[in-house]
Amino acid sequence: LPYLANYSSGFDPTSLNQKIQLIENDALSSYTDSYNEGQAMNRLIQTARIAEQVGDTSALNSILKTVKERLEDWLSYQSGEVAFLFYYNQSWDALIGYPAGHGQDANINDHHFHWGYFIHAASFVEQFEPGWAANWGPMIDMLVRDAASSNRSDNLFPYLRNFSPYAGHCWANGFASFPQGNDQESTSESMQFNSSLIHWGAVTGNDSIRDLGIYLYTTEQSAVEEYWFDMYDRVFENYGEKVVSRLWGNDYDFQTFWGGGVAASYGIELYPIHGGSLYLGHNQVYAAELWAEMASKTGILSNEENPNLWHDTYWKFLSLTDAQAAIDLYDSYPQRNLKFGISDAHTYHWLHVMNALGPVDASITANHPLAVAFTNQAGLTTYVVQNYSNNQTSVNFSDGFT
Repeated sequence: LPYLANYSSGFDPTSLNQKIQLIENDALSSYTDSYNEGQAMNRLIQTARIAEQVGDTSALNSILKTVKERLEDWLSYQSGEVAFLFYYNQSWDALIGYPAGHGQDANINDHHFHWGYFIHAASFVEQFEPGWAANWGPMIDMLVRDAASSNRSDNLFPYLRNFSPYAGHCWANGFASFPQGNDQESTSESMQFNSSLIHWGAVTGNDSIRDLGIYLYTTEQSAVEEYWFDMYDRVFENYGEKVVSRLWGNDYDFQTFWGGGVAASYGIELYPIHGGSLYLGHNQVYAAELWAEMASKTGILSNEENPNLWHDTYWKFLSLTDAQAAIDLYDSYPQRNLKFGISDAHTYHWLHVMNALGPVDASITANHPLAVAFTNQAGLTTYVVQNYSNNQTSVNFSDGFT
């Protein structure tokens, strides 16, 4: 989001700067798996983008160095290396990252979930170190091809491994190893993968990857709205919840694979929150109804201490419909435990920027893939575009604004 937090009542720029400085020198773990690594990098990247906005070049450069060094470690290999590397398995036509985690290797699970974080990280590095992709881009393109090759004749990877054009969404289980068929739990991380292709294609000038991301993103958004959210009341029958947390080939339920309870069943469809999450606020009526259910069935309003209740994620989702209420909850619980992969700086920035912008206005579209409009209660519309190039560009919005 753009840096408009100063237009939000109660925002303190000094406090934001302090929150950035708290983590600007944080290191990445010396040993972790590809999923947790992605979350840790995302925590730093989202904070670094804010640091750039507020003019904290030192924090930006420090985080950029940390992320770039680790990303390059993953994308390269030295003889005898056993951690932070990718291996191509010819038998399975798959690129596998080690250390793996969550069956990413043995069951070919979740490749789009994991690689979405890495591709976003690469987009971040290329944005602030233009030309980096000339050397490292081919490996990132391999990650794209592994999870979503758009070439039906690709000699290394299957066509759209994780995505089903028929179903209109991704599946996460590599071998569909459950009696209920294949499954997908975290649609929000699937949508993050889709958005990562849009960013990577845009920042590198690769229109084919960008357009692949647009196809996956828009198609899966429709599927999420139908099969996980049932926004139009034409899918679920005698279900009793506003959201599905696990969709199967022949079933749906309100559970998680790690037994995180009700709180996690909501959170896993929202995390992580970023610019690509704004689809969650397109249907304001549904979003408000979902929040009301979340508030009634979890301890979010009472600041319950629960490792599976991700307060920051909940608040950021609430900000899509009522940012001031989200800020009030944030201010009431400063001593919460942060979910792994989340920075306090990002939450603070997000809530106050959404308070200044107002809800996303889905009735206004644009002829640019990284453009969005927001309209607040006073009727003021703010137009936002991410331009990765150094050249001026004109973006036309559907209400006539350019």
